[in-house]
Amino acid sequence: MLPQVLAIGKVYQEATTLHNVLLSPDAAKVTVKRVRVGDVRVPLPSDEVTTLVHAFHTFIDWPRQII
Repeated sequence: MLPQVLAIGKVYQEATTLHNVLLSPDAAKVTVKRVRVGDVRVPLPSDEVTTLVHAFHTFIDWPRQII
């Protein structure tokens, strides 16, 4: 079974911080440009962002291995 594309976004490969906090080496800074399945939990939730619909047009950290 192929992985399902849940969202489309942009990866900031060279970014080392997110909201002035150092990113883990295993995480990338991303922004979600298009949500295909909004009620899915993001892999690294924050106080403000827990699902993909909350991540729309904001910066979040995302595990590099599943980008």
